[in-house]
This record gives sequence, structure tokens and C-alpha cells, in this order.
Amino acid sequence: MGGVVLRIEREFSLDDFERSLDVVNRGEFVLQLPHVIKTNAVGAEVALLQLIISWARKDPEQALLRLYSKTDDGERQAAFAQTPFGLAALVMARRVQSVSGDNIDRYKILLMARSYVVAMAERPLSVLREYNKSTLAFLCIDNAREYRRPARFYIPGTDKVRQRSDFTSLIRSCAALLPASRRIMRHDIFDSAGSLLYEAFQNTHDHAQTDEIGNVLRHSVRGLLLNFQYVRIDGLVQAAGDSAPLQTYYREWQPDIDTARHAQFLEIAVFDSGPGMARRWLATQTELAARLPRGGYLDEEYRAVTQCLHKGSTTKSGSTSGNGLFRIMHVIKRMGGVIRIRTGSLSLVKAFSGTSAPLTDDDLDLEDLRNGIARIEKRAWSEGTAISVLLPINRAVEH
Repeated sequence: MGGVVLRIEREFSLDDFERSLDVVNRGEFVLQLPHVIKTNAVGAEVALLQLIISWARKDPEQALLRLYSKTDDGERQAAFAQTPFGLAALVMARRVQSVSGDNIDRYKILLMARSYVVAMAERPLSVLREYNKSTLAFLCIDNAREYRRPARFYIPGTDKVRQRSDFTSLIRSCAALLPASRRIMRHDIFDSAGSLLYEAFQNTHDHAQTDEIGNVLRHSVRGLLLNFQYVRIDGLVQAAGDSAPLQTYYREWQPDIDTARHAQFLEIAVFDSGPGMARRWLATQTELAARLPRGGYLDEEYRAVTQCLHKGSTTKSGSTSGNGLFRIMHVIKRMGGVIRIRTGSLSLVKAFSGTSAPLTDDDLDLEDLRNGIARIEKRAWSEGTAISVLLPINRAVEH
């Protein structure tokens, strides 16, 4: 067996994501994943999912997944299958091997994920939380038959996404699982977060199951991750890493109660294995859309991504289309939150101080995650789209 082995370690960061994408874009390789991953930055967990999608899309017929477990180690294989990244990797992979290189029946390991998939789709959230104490994940596996349209998000027996109020109820139910000492006191966050969750999922439903010209993808996965984060205020700037916009945002942080020692956030992340924001937007310009991964079209790609955020912008027909991402940006601005978008060769961010003022065109001009407004930097090409949103729970904001 030839090719490079791309080994992902248990500690995974956004820097690891970018370095790994470089390997993906250089050529043939085998992806090796542990059965447990620890992420240390906002957006890192969804970044791992995007890495898996990019790996599988590079050469779908040769996508070889290698585990750290032995061939007969069913316990570790089950633990792997019952994680968001493990399930996504098994769905997108062509073949699976043990740590020693022996072939493993992919379908057999997927069966180990059945209880996890059922928990994500329809079981009480307390059951789902047993799989992961810190993050609640909800994946849609579009090529699966039985759980292609999970009841958590779709009206049973239909292809219709549930109502906005159902997503608000989901957020409330997730918050109710927190320890009493960490329960959200700022109740206005529920409606805002529920609206954001609804718009984000509706967007994946509309755009992530086909390629840019409308062909149904053979294998596709999309989903949402919810996480309540608590970061010591004196360590906020350090948590920003080398991101200039996030450093500024955290440096200006002021809690709504002077005695607070921790900054509290609700992190909502959405990802999909679709064609990415720019290629979807530029679908009618087929030659340009096809050339984007080769590089050299950064300005066109940036304009396409930011245009998706404007009110009324859509790639679908219908008078009610085109406001989903615009509404998401409105929620983030009003709540004083942060959005990070990683799609194609762009890694973008926008941070808001919190105000009831309407969105402006300047608000929709995203910044480079590392450089801010100074320079938009070209990154290694990533497939699909990953969006991470931080909504502050205890930050003092202007209204």
C-alpha cells in the first residue's frame, strides 16, 4: 500500500487542521484517526469534521481510513463509531483498516454506531449526553435509509424541516442538562440561538446534499454541534491564539456581573460536505467554480462568500429564499457574538460588540481569521463549509 499516512493525534487544534489540509492537498494518503479526540479551541471540533470531508472528497474511490485499534478490538471500534468525527469518517471512507493494516468490514463498524445515531435522531437528550459530556452533536447522514431525515429536525414522514420554535425548544432542552451552577440566566439567548440554529440547519438542507450543479452527492454528511463553554476571563486573550480579531474581541470583554471569573458562551457549529459557499454561489459560472480549488481566484472567492450573507442573496428560486445567513449575522451582531467561516481557501471571522443597530454592509465584510482587515490570506483548499458561532451568555452588551 502506497501513499502518505496522515496521523491525527488526540490533541487537535486549528493549526493542526490547517497543516493537515496541506497534506490533503498535496496528494495521496491514508487518514489515521484515534478513537478519542480532545480539541482546545473554538471551532476545532467542527474543523476536524471538515478535514475528514476534504480528505474523502480528494479521491472518493481511494479514501482509506485507518484506525489506531487492532482488528479484533470491538470496544475501541465502537467508541470510535460513536463520535461525530468517527461516524463521519466511516460514512465518507471507501475502506477501513486496523492499526496493523488489516482490512475491516466498514459496514460492521457502522452497525456499532446504530445506538448513537438513534440517540442523535430521536432519543432524549440525556441519553445522547452519555456519549459526550461536553458537546451535543446531531448528524444527518443523507445516504442512510432509516435515519436520513431524523425526527429531531424533520417532521416525521416528510422532507420538511421542523419549525423555528422546535429549534428554540432544542436549545432550551440542551441548556437544562447543564449543572445548576452553570445554568443560563440570560433567557433572551434561547430565542436568538434557536433562530440561528434553524437558519443554519435549513441552509444545510437546501444546499449541502448536491454538488454545485445540482447532482445528488453519493455520500454526504451534515450536522450541528452545541457546546456550552466556560473560559477564565484572565485567559481569554490567550485562547484567541494568533487571531488578531479574536484577540481584540476578548481583550474588550466585560462581564455583566463584576464578580464573574469566567466568560460563558454558547458555541453553535454547523458543517456540511456540500460544494462550499463560493462554488455554490458561482454555480452558473461553471468554469470559474471549477478553477477555484487551483488557487489564483481569491478575490472572486471572497466576494462570492460575503455576497451569500446579504439580504435576499440566494442560489434558489422563490421569493422567501436568501435571508438565512443574513438573519444569522443579525442575531450575532445583536448578541455581541463571533462567527467563523471556513470554506474553500478562506478562513474568515467577524466579531461584534453587541448592539440593536441594524446590519450594515460593513458588518458583512468578513475579516481574515489571522490578519483581520489587514490582508485576506489564502489557505489550503477545504471542501464543504464549517461555520462556528459564539454567543456570549454573560457579557455586558449595548442594547
